[in-house]
Amino acid sequence: MMLSKTCKYAVRAVIYMAANYREDQKCGIKVLAEELQIPAPFLSKILQKLARFNVLISNKGPNGGFALAAPPDKISLYRVVEIIDGKELFESCVLSDDTCDGRREASHVCALHDSYSDIRKQLILTFKEKMISDLLSETDGFPGKMKF
Repeated sequence: MMLSKTCKYAVRAVIYMAANYREDQKCGIKVLAEELQIPAPFLSKILQKLARFNVLISNKGPNGGFALAAPPDKISLYRVVEIIDGKELFESCVLSDDTCDGRREASHVCALHDSYSDIRKQLILTFKEKMISDLLSETDGFPGKMKF
């Protein structure tokens, strides 16, 4: 029930771009990969996927790169996670490979459904309400700031 490594990279990259957010300014893949210590080809694929879903803008060429498609206070953590990892974190059953929808059938009974239901609702709410700008601002004032 954790975020995949790919998703963690995506979130880190979006937060990094938010920290350096200025309209019409792009971050080059080489700089991003170096700063975040993520292999450039892998990071490029992640960012291209975020661009396909309009979280990022991507431009090719010598002045190209990636930028946020919206201000950081308009991009939710949920959106980034949903694009990269899908909704599995929010919908999968804790004990089986099925979606946990609360069914109580002979073929599918989740022993943790009732206990986990409130946790699941809170997790969804937190991820939907937590904007990228919030993640960035919550690192202010801490020694060493955010670990990229």
